[in-house]
Amino acid sequence: IVSLCLLCFFVASNRLTEPIRTCDHAVDFSPHLKDGSKMTPEQRLDRAERILITMIKSGRRTRSEWRYKINSLIDAQIRHEEESRTRSAKIDEQLREVAAAQAQNQKAMAELRESQRESIAELRESQRESIAELKESQQVTDKALRTFIESLRKSRNSNYTD
Repeated sequence: IVSLCLLCFFVASNRLTEPIRTCDHAVDFSPHLKDGSKMTPEQRLDRAERILITMIKSGRRTRSEWRYKINSLIDAQIRHEEESRTRSAKIDEQLREVAAAQAQNQKAMAELRESQRESIAELRESQRESIAELKESQQVTDKALRTFIESLRKSRNSNYTD
């Protein structure tokens, strides 16, 4: 029967060498063997159990840490998705409000444009009427002025002839 500690077993299997029959390095790891005595099979079994228990605890601790990290990532992703949905809903609502405001502005601009067209048409018509009245008034003034000038000439001429 080959009796190896776990460390020797792992070293032997990793190096693919012939198995070591005794644990000569056990003294380095087991203080109770400092006097040079060899490990009994029961001591080896106890030591293997301790190493195995330590490895199991370490594996459990590692799995627990990974589980915590994975759960934290999942929670963060869920929170991020919820925040994203909330922001997206707010943005959608704001876009609807902007679209409604734009539609109202377009309607108001169309009404203003039509009102301006009507005002410009009325203004043009008013100007035409004013220009026609002004022409008429100018003609009356011209006629009255000519008459006045003519009367002045006649009056001067009559003063010189007398």
